[in-house]
Amino acid sequence: MQYRKLGETGLEVSTLSLGTSSLGNVYRNIDEQEGIRAVLTAVDNGVNLIDTAPAYGTLKSETVLGKALRQMPRDQFYLSTKTGKYSNSDFDYSHQRIMREVEKSMQRLNVDYIDILNLHDFEFQDGIHRDQALSEGYRALQDLRQQGKIRFIGIGIYFIDWCREVMYSHDIQTMICHNHNNLNDDRIKEIMPDLEKTGVGLISAAPLA
Repeated sequence: MQYRKLGETGLEVSTLSLGTSSLGNVYRNIDEQEGIRAVLTAVDNGVNLIDTAPAYGTLKSETVLGKALRQMPRDQFYLSTKTGKYSNSDFDYSHQRIMREVEKSMQRLNVDYIDILNLHDFEFQDGIHRDQALSEGYRALQDLRQQGKIRFIGIGIYFIDWCREVMYSHDIQTMICHNHNNLNDDRIKEIMPDLEKTGVGLISAAPLA
């Protein structure tokens, strides 16, 4: 496995990370033990960055992943999860809700801190959640970082222009941008100079679209 520095976080992450939406039965129903074995096998083979979200299977992905993480030392992996979107119909980026939901995420994941917490999918529903996510939601992540419950603040969204805008307007350390680094869409190249300038670390998701 090869490793790279993730922006200016200081994290040395595997170039191939593990996204766990499948643990939430997002694409097909899977056997829970099969999912746990997949996580353990990935880490055994050098993967050290694992990403999940409450919205993946409406909490199921975090729950199954937590059962796998319980079986390995905390220093073997970096954990990324998300907040603000809790199902395909439940979006809430208020300070109070995020503070409460992150505690629940940590319980499901069996960890006492999260390496990267991302504001998730605030471009959905025609962007009606954007202002709340980047004001109340962002302040919640700052508070969680100050409390030592998260290490780094990130965003997880699709729109390239929004990615560029947020990295200049907010003090974020990472971003997950999906479906823009593959054979039919390579627009991630548009923001590479901005990532270099700001030091924001990029996690390119859905490389097979």
